[in-house]
Amino acid sequence: MTNDEFSNTYRSLLSALGSLLLALRSSLTAKRISNPPDRRAGIER
Repeated sequence: MTNDEFSNTYRSLLSALGSLLLALRSSLTAKRISNPPDRRAGIER
């Protein structure tokens, strides 16, 4: 694998990871809004 190939693979992997994190964060915030905070605190304890 050449250096250019490696950097391209790395960049596409990073962007995929970033979009995955964004989707995860948005789903988490949506859950937080739909769930009452006191119930969530009970689960975390």
